[in-house]
Amino acid sequence: MKGKELLLLTLGIMAVGLVAGAGMDASSTNGQAQMPMTADQQARWAKLSATGKQKFGRFLAALAGAGYRLAWIETVGTGHVPGSRHDKGNAIDLNLFLPNGARLNKYWVEGGQDAGTEWNKVGLLAESLGIRWGGRFSTPDPNHFDI
Repeated sequence: MKGKELLLLTLGIMAVGLVAGAGMDASSTNGQAQMPMTADQQARWAKLSATGKQKFGRFLAALAGAGYRLAWIETVGTGHVPGSRHDKGNAIDLNLFLPNGARLNKYWVEGGQDAGTEWNKVGLLAESLGIRWGGRFSTPDPNHFDI
């Protein structure tokens, strides 16, 4: 990630069965995935609530198991509305690298792929883990996830 030192955040998965098609047996003792995070991303992660860390940890582990990598994460304290889910540590905004290496931002994908199709895949995975996806809001916010 452009010369920045990466910290590996080991995320355990404790659900029963397979995690939303990620290809990992979540009931096994080694059902873990690693999502590389920069020091800045790690600091943002630390601001989440305990429940947020648990639920979003399972989500990021499932994404890692499906070949996604974290490009950017936003959590708490960056201009969000006081009292909002972000402010309480119960929401994240993500940009990702797809399994093919292309960067997925809020409204576009490097190389001209359809961002809506890609966010649908990620959103369905989040919903399967009990996380609300912003792509279903009346004004869609496809890279937003909350609990």
